[in-house]
Amino acid sequence: MHDNIQKIVFDEISKPSIENTSEVLKHYSVVKENCVPKIERIDVDNSDGSVKVYLPLEKKNFFIVIHIDSETHILSVDLCPGNRIYLSVTSETLSYEQLIALTDLKLITGWNKGEIAPPIKLPRKYSCVVIEPCVEKAYKIEDKLIKFLTYLESDFQNISILSEYAETEIIIVWYGYTGNGCLGGFTLSDNIIHRLSRLNLSIDFDLYTDL
Repeated sequence: MHDNIQKIVFDEISKPSIENTSEVLKHYSVVKENCVPKIERIDVDNSDGSVKVYLPLEKKNFFIVIHIDSETHILSVDLCPGNRIYLSVTSETLSYEQLIALTDLKLITGWNKGEIAPPIKLPRKYSCVVIEPCVEKAYKIEDKLIKFLTYLESDFQNISILSEYAETEIIIVWYGYTGNGCLGGFTLSDNIIHRLSRLNLSIDFDLYTDL
């Protein structure tokens, strides 16, 4: 299946059949590996059987997305914002080691209070743990947030305890584009808000735009 999808995508990028593909390629260049367009992600988790193929653009944090139906026909082509979603846990009194001991979750990075922070070369004022299970930026933000909440809920009790001992918040970094004159956006459903509340987590949005 993926081989067929790759051929459809490569053909569309080399000889566009969709007007929007041509328009996007007038302004942006698709990243290539070994002289062929790089595919960042193929999303097959769609109820209608369609597929979304994400391709990165040179020096951009957003993507061109080719939508293909179950009969392998191209439905549409558009641009999709990139994003990062992670849990930030900070404390001025607890060390990095003490913070990670409070959760069973993995895929953790961070630092200790007092460590020198590049590039400013000043000591950090607090310890920090960053939990980011999915580093891919090529996701619809609502879908990625739902998966992330499910991951956090797998350690529900410990995440709740973390918020009692440290500052905990979900950080969403959103890389949008304004080339069409419209910033766009995303929606937090009542279910997402309810799940955030159960985990006792706040949420912070860092929004970046590019042409």
